[in-house]
Amino acid sequence: GFNSFHFSFSGGEPTLHPGYLQILSSYSEDQANCNYQSLHMTSNMSAGVGWLKKYAEAAKNINRVSVTASYHKEFAQKESFAEKLIFLQEQDIQ
Repeated sequence: GFNSFHFSFSGGEPTLHPGYLQILSSYSEDQANCNYQSLHMTSNMSAGVGWLKKYAEAAKNINRVSVTASYHKEFAQKESFAEKLIFLQEQDIQ
């Protein structure tokens, strides 16, 4: 009888799971049967913009999508990291 859900994924790095986008697509496709869905991911943002486009598409029907971006200065490139965050914001991903 539950019809509202919050899904949260975190480390390791969720973007590395080979079935992650399919899982999100399944949640998104089931939105019509739910009152409310939210999705949260904690990521180091190592995935490229191409992958993030697929992520946004997979999650497009979910009511609220958010990301906690974990910046690791020893690995991340500042400009690329910022570009990815701006892209997500443009997709209405918090």
